[in-house]
Amino acid sequence: MAVISALFRVQQIETRLNGLRQMEQDLSRDANVSALEELLKEIRSQLSVRTEKASDIKKNQKQLELECERCLEHYRQEETLLYSGKISNPRELEQIQQKMEEYRQLQDKLETEILRQLELDEKIDSEIAVLEDRLSQCLKELVTRKKEINEKMLELQLEKEQLHAELETLLPQIPDDWMARYRKIADNHRGIGIAQLKGNVCGACHVSVSDSLLKAVKHGDDRLYFCENCGRILYY
Repeated sequence: MAVISALFRVQQIETRLNGLRQMEQDLSRDANVSALEELLKEIRSQLSVRTEKASDIKKNQKQLELECERCLEHYRQEETLLYSGKISNPRELEQIQQKMEEYRQLQDKLETEILRQLELDEKIDSEIAVLEDRLSQCLKELVTRKKEINEKMLELQLEKEQLHAELETLLPQIPDDWMARYRKIADNHRGIGIAQLKGNVCGACHVSVSDSLLKAVKHGDDRLYFCENCGRILYY
């Protein structure tokens, strides 16, 4: 009876080990990690675009400020000339006044554009701040999730080691021919080669066994008995 019990325990351990391996595979391709990594990629891309745009805006601002300074300098030069007392020709006076008006209008236009660039810069900076906050939060979530996965992986590894150690003590107790028969049946039944009786029913296929077979299995001599329906080894 001890041998058949050991064989049944081997199946339980191997089933659990298969489950643990599947859990490790699922953890290694965790959907949350994948989603967070994709989100990080998208946020970094958006940050790159906005950072480049912010740099362009600042360059434009600097250029506009230089143009505004030049325009103001030209205006002052014309203004100095206007009040120098050297203008005697009405047409020359009109030309100077026209130039001054053109410079004034250009300066107004440049200052308006500078203000618009400042507003754009403020908007981009705000968007960058939001994205950087999202990036920071996303990184924290990713680190936390990976830590959880690593901790779970360690737990699974420890359990696997314990189960393998138990297997090493069980396998020598089982005759080679029993193990070979069990393996062959398990391969044909999705890893389940031995089934425990539940009352008078096979625990795998859920079909009742004959009274004579039930008595033989319960008697527990060192023989293998098989379900009359599915062919699995029976264990009581």
